[in-house]
Amino acid sequence: MQLDELQPIHIQSYQSHKLKAGRRDGKKGGLSKKTLLQHHRVLSKALKQAILWQLLSYNPASAVKAPTSEKPEIEAMTLKEVHNLLELAKDSWMYYIIYVAVNTGMRRGGILGLRWQDININNKFISVRQTIAKANNEIIFKEPKTKSSKRTIRIDNEDIEKFNEVKEKQKEYASIFGPDYNEHNLVFCYKDGSPPFPDTVTKRFTSLAKKANLDNYRFHNLRHTHASLMLESGAQMKVIQERLGHSNITTTMDTYAHLQPNIQKEAVSKYKKHLKNE
Repeated sequence: MQLDELQPIHIQSYQSHKLKAGRRDGKKGGLSKKTLLQHHRVLSKALKQAILWQLLSYNPASAVKAPTSEKPEIEAMTLKEVHNLLELAKDSWMYYIIYVAVNTGMRRGGILGLRWQDININNKFISVRQTIAKANNEIIFKEPKTKSSKRTIRIDNEDIEKFNEVKEKQKEYASIFGPDYNEHNLVFCYKDGSPPFPDTVTKRFTSLAKKANLDNYRFHNLRHTHASLMLESGAQMKVIQERLGHSNITTTMDTYAHLQPNIQKEAVSKYKKHLKNE
């Protein structure tokens, strides 16, 4: 279609069609509203540029309502489920990855991108400065996508002990591989030192979760679990925001507000006892 022939009705028709039958992977069904929202944003931005170049006099996408992205319900593991999962994973390298995810709230890419220089043993904090991603079937290293994602996360002595255990295992493998060892200085890597593929970590987590009867959880749910357990322990939303790397506290509140009713119930109970000097 010629650019100057594009009308709002064409964009609306496109969105309606994609909602019903927009998949190109052979599966039935349409695209999600979240995906279509991204389509709308990209198209609208492109048409705005066309106006700047005087190829169009108005933006036809502005007359079409953008699809509303449906927020998925946040699911977090219970403390018992976390313990069961870690117990099941204790003899595999996934144990430490799951442990860090649950205890820091870091994303998969941030955990796999951790280097030893990012862990401050003396002052007990992690600096999130690098992430790992897959592009064209290759591993790439990059900076976190937002300024708030580049952050420090407090850890304790138990966490440091876990990292030391990982370090000792790496030293053993490095001595075995000798000059063939790939020195990326990564905290989590394959036995030869090479960086792990994020998809491999996801598949191994899915397999472990299934064995633990937790197959309704994805790896990303470990991040939500951290936030949930922090709330249960009495942590303030501001602290959780900083640990998760949200750009503002509104995002944290919107995401985890539904986890607060039980916490409020406990807070009210404590408040009433305080009033009665109990």
